[in-house]
Amino acid sequence: GMDVLFGHSFKFSGAVSFALALGYYISGVTGATGFALSMTGRHRAESILLFCGNLVAVAGCLAFVPAYGQFGAAAGICIAYLAINLARTILARPVIGGIPGAPSDLLPPIVSLGLGYAVYHIDELLFGHNLFSFFGSGFLFLALCITVDWIFLLNDEERRYLNRNFRALFSMRL
Repeated sequence: GMDVLFGHSFKFSGAVSFALALGYYISGVTGATGFALSMTGRHRAESILLFCGNLVAVAGCLAFVPAYGQFGAAAGICIAYLAINLARTILARPVIGGIPGAPSDLLPPIVSLGLGYAVYHIDELLFGHNLFSFFGSGFLFLALCITVDWIFLLNDEERRYLNRNFRALFSMRL
């Protein structure tokens, strides 16, 4: 983990990392519904929702930190992100004409989680816990995710879109 970069005193569990990443993922995927509210005259509802979400975060941390420490804080924050973004999605539904996304959208993060778990444990087994393995496993994880996504998870239209944009990016003159 991050203790390789920041020293041995910087430690947190995989559960803490997972809870925080899950909260950020939820916010990243559904957070744009907040724009649907704030940019269509529903900014007061969005502000109230954010205020209440902060109360959920504080309450969650007060309830969980004494018993669960770091994981309690991460869980409290994750629950707040979930509450905020679930409420946003429900409130924005009439504005955007439905619920964004599909159940199949859950496949990429699940696949990435499995790849990350496998790369981490194989790397720890083969190379130990050091700076080389930290960066090496990161690059391997990224390469595997790109490969698996390209071959199995992207459709032809998405591949064409990426090809066009990468060609345009690399043909730019500095």
